[in-house]
Amino acid sequence: MTNESEHLSHGKSREELDEFAFRHIGTKWHKFELGLFQSKWFDYRFLHPVEASALYAEIFGTIYRRFYAQTVDAESAAYITVPSAKRFLFANQYIERKMIGIWRGRQVADFLGIPYDVYINAAMENRLRFWKQRSLPQPQQLYSEIIVDKMPDVWKQRQEAKLYYSSHSNYRNEFYKGYPWQNDHHEWLFHTVSTRSSPEVYLSRFMEEGLLPREKVQSRMGDELFEKALSI
Repeated sequence: MTNESEHLSHGKSREELDEFAFRHIGTKWHKFELGLFQSKWFDYRFLHPVEASALYAEIFGTIYRRFYAQTVDAESAAYITVPSAKRFLFANQYIERKMIGIWRGRQVADFLGIPYDVYINAAMENRLRFWKQRSLPQPQQLYSEIIVDKMPDVWKQRQEAKLYYSSHSNYRNEFYKGYPWQNDHHEWLFHTVSTRSSPEVYLSRFMEEGLLPREKVQSRMGDELFEKALSI
């Protein structure tokens, strides 16, 4: 995550990121951040809110360009100007409304615990169903009450179709220190296993990938299921 963090911050120190946030983002949006560190998707729990917002901007830009190619013009999609981490961080190149839209959209995704690509893609799809404007939806148009209300069901459906878990090295067994966020990820994996028809297959996978300690699996899931998982 170090390289990703450096990419997202563009060399800004933590103090400079704090200064950026208080200079460009209204103070009323800062009070939510502490709670969001406990609910946001696991890969983002090590990012400064500014870095997380820069990542959200970058993902939005990629998805926006794809929707533009699908709905407007495939040939010119690669050349349109879209949000990016760099554009977000250098505010003199960016309008305040779009910055706030990125920040607030990211906060909503963090509150719901949804990966940014899943949230933005679903929000764009939902918004476009009733869209009658010539330009595509902007970041500040992706967290209406209607969109937010639909997101838990959308997220549940996505999880049924695909496995979602963190690949961050801090969640691997060799770095386990009993931190709350590490235990939260274990609980997420156990929950994921419980929703599958063959839980032993996924327990085996998570143990093999070094994401669940064997002793914890045996304690939580019982000897029979543990032995089934080991035998795979």
